[in-house]
Parts: sequence; C-alpha cells; structure tokens
Amino acid sequence: MSQTVNRLTSAGYAIRTPDLNDRRKVLFSTTPEGAELALAARIQRNTWLDAQLQALSPEDQNAIARACALLSNIAGSQPAERPPKP
Repeated sequence: MSQTVNRLTSAGYAIRTPDLNDRRKVLFSTTPEGAELALAARIQRNTWLDAQLQALSPEDQNAIARACALLSNIAGSQPAERPPKP
C-alpha cells in the first residue's frame, strides 16, 4: 500500500496531509490531476463493461441483473457475528 501511495504522490496524483486530530495518522486526497485520471479510468472501464454486457443474450443479461440484485442485498445486510477465534 505504501508503495502505491508513494507512487501516486510522486506523480502528483495524491497529496499527504497530517491528521489534525491524531498525529499518528496521515490523510491522503487526490489532486485535480489525480481525480481527472481516476475519472478517465472509470469511464474506460464502464465503457468496456457496457460493451461486454450488450454482447450477451437477453437471458444472460437477466441472469446478471438478478445476480447483481442478490449481491446488493447481501452487501446491504448486517454482518453475521463471527465466532471467537480459538
């Protein structure tokens, strides 16, 4: 993780700032250039995925839509209590 952050800050895509409430922490945020790069990457990924989904049959598209709905329900549910570790 620290290598990735170092590369992003060195490239000018992110900046580090100290946490004013906890001196042990460092906060990271994107620069305008970093935000622009992230947006471009997201658009490229979404364009690719849209093309892949459009190429599927209607039945397969429906199956994926149903699976997405199920996963969304799971993600929104309360996490189960984890048993204590031995």
